[in-house]
Amino acid sequence: MGLRTALGFKKKPKPIVSLESLLAARKAYWWRDPAAPDEVKAVASLVASKRTMRRYIAAMGIRLPRLYYDAACVDEIHFNSLPDRVVIKPDGGWDSDAVMLFDGDRELLSGKVIAHDQRAAFCREALNKARFIKPDARLLIEEFVKDYDENFAIPRDFKVYVAGGHAHIVQVIDRNPAKDQRNGSFYTPHWIRIEDQFQTCYKPGPDVVKPEALPALIDNAEKIAKNIGAFLRLDFYIDAEGPVFGEFTRLHRLRGTLFDRPDAPLSG
Repeated sequence: MGLRTALGFKKKPKPIVSLESLLAARKAYWWRDPAAPDEVKAVASLVASKRTMRRYIAAMGIRLPRLYYDAACVDEIHFNSLPDRVVIKPDGGWDSDAVMLFDGDRELLSGKVIAHDQRAAFCREALNKARFIKPDARLLIEEFVKDYDENFAIPRDFKVYVAGGHAHIVQVIDRNPAKDQRNGSFYTPHWIRIEDQFQTCYKPGPDVVKPEALPALIDNAEKIAKNIGAFLRLDFYIDAEGPVFGEFTRLHRLRGTLFDRPDAPLSG
């Protein structure tokens, strides 16, 4: 299925303005316009802070990874008390900057062998090299969710694009291969694959069998979408018990996606 068909367009829409421009204008409104109403500022705060996101999602009764620490710095973390599998990520970061996925003696995103007594030093080094993290950013140490399919050491991302209170596209990303081999595939909420080359920064992924938890995934995404009412990407994982919420993405960077083209089907 093509993307325009999946989204219900009967003919090629006339581009008016690129989605990238629309999102740039929204970013300025959310964060820089002092006249923006409180509701807009509230949504902006949800997207900007993982800590705020967690409180909001928990209040909605949607599953989250267990939180072990909300620390001001590395020195506050008692690494010996943490389980073998754990995620460490800075608050307010994006693009997986300084995100660490520990599984035993390996950090999975880098592929490096990191003994338990070296985790603190590794964290400091990663934070020192971070590109998008504020110096005073707090650190969240969370449960490392296990994919419902044990063949995936790093759980796959199930990213749901929502607008107008509804889920429209589900993106599945596999980060287990080497960085240049990581892949993604796109589906409608009814799990019909979208064949367009939707995003070029990931290789096209293999077909993914429809998850049993798909109805719960869409229900959770639309529960959030109806409450917020904004165009966002909602990132989930799926474990043996069902969907687990990861984070919001405001879609401020769409380079390398079909949205970035002048004939993008969502332009205008």
